[in-house]
Amino acid sequence: MNGKRHRRTSHESGGLEGTDNGEQPTTTDSARQKIIITEIEALKNEKSDSRITVGHEVETKMNKSMIEIQLEVLKQKRDEIQSIILLTLLTEDEKALIDEKSTSIEKCLDSIQHDIDEANEMMVLAQRLQQQALFRDESSTTQHSIEVSNQSAAQFENEEPYSKLFTLH
Repeated sequence: MNGKRHRRTSHESGGLEGTDNGEQPTTTDSARQKIIITEIEALKNEKSDSRITVGHEVETKMNKSMIEIQLEVLKQKRDEIQSIILLTLLTEDEKALIDEKSTSIEKCLDSIQHDIDEANEMMVLAQRLQQQALFRDESSTTQHSIEVSNQSAAQFENEEPYSKLFTLH
């Protein structure tokens, strides 16, 4: 690189401006740090905007898949930002701050994944409970029909001798 510090172009750095020919960068280090922190905070805000809504089964499945898609997008953005950060020349303080924020984001993403897995388990459990309720209802209806049939049979057996008497006379 002929002794000059290499600066990525705006396109390469995802918005961080600079030059390839050794000129002074147009974005200061503190501005670069603010951009990185703003992007990290945006990731956190997107995570907190994702809400799981409980509703009908189809609606729940749609929400589940949307949440999983949003989580995947968050992970991709995180990876993108981390690759940008790794390519920039940072001071030790900036590296420590970025490590701290990266760890925090990783914990948030893990928490979201855990919550999604837990919600999936709850949906399976809810479906099983709904099936059991349907089976109980069917069983109750069948039991009621059997009782009515038994009562009709008992009533017929009680009335049969009397009907024979009346038909003989």
